[in-house]
Amino acid sequence: SFLSLLFAVSIVSFVLIRAFVMSGEIPATPDAFAFANTGITE
Repeated sequence: SFLSLLFAVSIVSFVLIRAFVMSGEIPATPDAFAFANTGITE
């Protein structure tokens, strides 16, 4: 369904952003985590 797909995409994006932050590709800004958490919190 659409909700399960959205949930999966949000998890994947969250994991990818965490991976980029860990590797130092992007700074660990609240905006990045807020973007990753939109699918989970809303």
